[in-house]
Amino acid sequence: MPSLWSKLNSINMPVLFVNGCEDKKYSIVLTKCLQKVDGSRLVKIPDCGHNIHLEKPREFIETLKLFLE
Repeated sequence: MPSLWSKLNSINMPVLFVNGCEDKKYSIVLTKCLQKVDGSRLVKIPDCGHNIHLEKPREFIETLKLFLE
């Protein structure tokens, strides 16, 4: 798959990035994404790794609900 980094700055809608605090690799990636997508937000879920929706389903759903309101 080709890299899409150069297209991130063309996103013109609210974007929510969700990251598990223990997922160090994607913490770095998502921090870079925040810089490229204006108005984006990053929520870090404590005591969680990469599969947030499986590890912390309640926290994940609540995070999405708050964002969508």
